[in-house]
Amino acid sequence: MPSGKIPGDLSIMDVGSGDGRYALFFAKQGFKDVTAVEITSAGANRIRRNGSGYRNLQVLQENALNLKRIRGYDKQYDVVLSSGMLEEMSSQEDQRQAVTNLQALVKPGGRIVLRYCLYISDKIPPARVKAGFVQSLFPSEQWQIIDNRTDPEPFENKKASVYKGISRIQRETIVAQKK
Repeated sequence: MPSGKIPGDLSIMDVGSGDGRYALFFAKQGFKDVTAVEITSAGANRIRRNGSGYRNLQVLQENALNLKRIRGYDKQYDVVLSSGMLEEMSSQEDQRQAVTNLQALVKPGGRIVLRYCLYISDKIPPARVKAGFVQSLFPSEQWQIIDNRTDPEPFENKKASVYKGISRIQRETIVAQKK
């Protein structure tokens, strides 16, 4: 968390919000400014419905590759997070562009939290994001890596998800602070 800020004062953007789990959590906790960005109309509409009582929640339907087009792109946030988005992108170049777009949304002193799957057994191809690739997009002159964790090996994902049955996944999480 950026120093000197109490959690309620933080502005948060959740990109690739899906069903809005994280954005709705932060809105419910009373964070002053929460923005959910979701590519699908079904997901964006679900977040709007479930978050209709929160005046601190804004929902945008947009692709992370097109963030420069949305109103407020010039705005920066204390925390930008994305979970489960990068592995859905079809190319490493798209992944690079998405991370670059998210980095531009982080205030100096703010943090970015990225969680993504390196491997999903029932996807083709199963390798989704190359290990170490995302970390290479955080030059040390501009970013300090606060945490970088990789699951030691794929494990059974029993959580209800868009995948049918049980899949094996391996995740990586990066937390970085903008200098």
